[in-house]
Amino acid sequence: MLKKGSSDASGKAKKSTSSFDASNGVKNAGNDAISNVRISQSESTVSARKKRDTFSYFIYEKAGEIYRHLKGQIPSSQLPTFDEDLERRRAYSLAFGAKRYETVLDDVLLDSYFFSSYFKLEAYHKHRVMVMLLDYQQNGFYFGNERFRQRKVEIQNKETSFPQILEIQRALVSHRTKLRAALARSRIRDCAISVEALLPKEEQDKLQYAAQQPVYARVNTWKASYSDILETLTTEGFLMEDNLPSAEDDDNPPGVRCFMKDQHFENLLVFPPAVKFNLYESDLVLEGKLAIQDKSTVVAAEVVNSMVLEFASQKEKAVQLIPGTDVQTILGEGDDVIQTHAESGNLTAHLSSLIHPDRKIFAFSVASDSHTQIEDKLERMAARNVSLLEESFLDALPTDERFKKVRIIVVNVPCSKSGIVNPVDFVLQEGVTSSIKELARGNVDTSKVKGLAFQHLSFLRHAMKFPQVQAIIYITRSTQNVENMDVVKKAMEMNQEERSKSTSYFELTPVLPKVAQNLKEAARISNGLLQTEITLTHKEPETRYLSLEPSAAMNGGFVALLKRQKPVETAQEVLERAAKKGLMKPKGKPARINSPREKPKPRAQADMTRLRIKDAAVGNLSDNEEDRNSLKVSNTPRKPRSWHGSAENLSKSNTKDAVSSIPSPSQGAVKKKGKQPKPFMF
Repeated sequence: MLKKGSSDASGKAKKSTSSFDASNGVKNAGNDAISNVRISQSESTVSARKKRDTFSYFIYEKAGEIYRHLKGQIPSSQLPTFDEDLERRRAYSLAFGAKRYETVLDDVLLDSYFFSSYFKLEAYHKHRVMVMLLDYQQNGFYFGNERFRQRKVEIQNKETSFPQILEIQRALVSHRTKLRAALARSRIRDCAISVEALLPKEEQDKLQYAAQQPVYARVNTWKASYSDILETLTTEGFLMEDNLPSAEDDDNPPGVRCFMKDQHFENLLVFPPAVKFNLYESDLVLEGKLAIQDKSTVVAAEVVNSMVLEFASQKEKAVQLIPGTDVQTILGEGDDVIQTHAESGNLTAHLSSLIHPDRKIFAFSVASDSHTQIEDKLERMAARNVSLLEESFLDALPTDERFKKVRIIVVNVPCSKSGIVNPVDFVLQEGVTSSIKELARGNVDTSKVKGLAFQHLSFLRHAMKFPQVQAIIYITRSTQNVENMDVVKKAMEMNQEERSKSTSYFELTPVLPKVAQNLKEAARISNGLLQTEITLTHKEPETRYLSLEPSAAMNGGFVALLKRQKPVETAQEVLERAAKKGLMKPKGKPARINSPREKPKPRAQADMTRLRIKDAAVGNLSDNEEDRNSLKVSNTPRKPRSWHGSAENLSKSNTKDAVSSIPSPSQGAVKKKGKQPKPFMF
């Protein structure tokens, strides 16, 4: 009876455990063949482990430190390091899971009075309690090294054990009944059919998307061709299929090693999530021939590739007009690229494979502690045309000689990353540990987002100041309008206000118009994905951009393309500019120029008579002519006038002049003719 009761208790514990993975939404199979093998609920993988297997003390300790960083208690420089990728993935999965279920775990600990019995653990080891309680609950409140009947913890290796971890484990085991009862009361209170139902709807969707998202791998054309990669994968046992298998497909189980070609982009392969670890450990990835990369990042890089191809086409047309010119030499001139933030170097390596080998990529904001790591990654990817700069892009001068050949700027400022579905995969693929706190936030802080948007605007405005730049690609991993459309609209408004009529300006341009229509079906890339479409359309007629919503196909994001346009002058502006340069004469009726063969026409007699000067018209003469005539007619010499006489003489002369100045009607003409000239005065 005891054995039967033990079996029943074990079965009940197993039944009470949710069949949905709390970290990545992986559903456990219900058949008898997989009933004895349980998937790790705290891992974002589908690799199975035995029911009584558990994380090592080392994983608990490292996960607790990561959880402290997610809470903002320690800086990123104190994050733990790992020798193996599997241990790193397990620790980060456990820490992110504890942060996601933080509210649920706090309610369970409070309702069960756990810290009232173990108050020392709350003061010094709460971060360890949180990560261990999550794994304890997701394993049916059972530890792998625990004896079920005696409820004691076995220590297999005392040298590798951590005393504080062992103390917490014993406390959780002794408090098992109260913990399970507290969780049951929480589910009853919220009418939750599972533990995952206690989370917000947005978090539940992300769990489902993360469980079904495929793995995207880009072929690195610097080191291998597409055909070589296909041959190598076939040799390693991978099968190329038209569609990826789903969980409901019995004939083709999801664990099979297969892959397919992406429907939208070249040199991009798609793998099911079941072969994630096999792919990470393959020689193709370790040697840099394949790069694990999310499809949203590939979309952004393809926008840059479209601009590079457009500029190359323009150069080829210009070369055709100049016979004897080397096309490769012309293509190698110009078209340098600036990336405002290097981040982990994955996007930088992708951009390096898209431009001409003789051209260069300037990657800014490289942290000093990660400089060597990014250099090693670029060397492994054979991306040798990259210049890593630790300075900020805002400190770069547009007139710097280093950037005189830059034609494209990629603005990828750090954002809230609200479009990331699986934060663990993002951290492991991108290698970005400085921004994992933003990934762990369930609700986006409004004040934080506004501060990031202001920073985005400053970088986008500074990129517009480079005179030789022809295209700006603005990229975010956010779904917030404040960081996306609002920033672009504000930058365009400021650019329109500051530009003059003689300078060029930037204008929004459709982003991959042909591919954007087909990307609506990206969520149906395989039969196992959810039948939800991606919002990937031009939402407003006056703006053109790509807005990617989080889905089972890829992470969310935003891409906008700004191209420099030359101002269109009106006819009046062209005439004014020509007049300023002296190319046009001022307005007026131009003089008639007779042809050498054309004889001048004689004027009519009436016109000639009109032009004759009549002798009787004396009144029409000028004052000077009147003065000259008066001097000729008058023969009487004038008496000199003294200006230094007495006052009496002056008064008499003034009176005489006043009387004589009044002409009579009969003598008016004569008096006018005899007008005396005014004396010359100094």
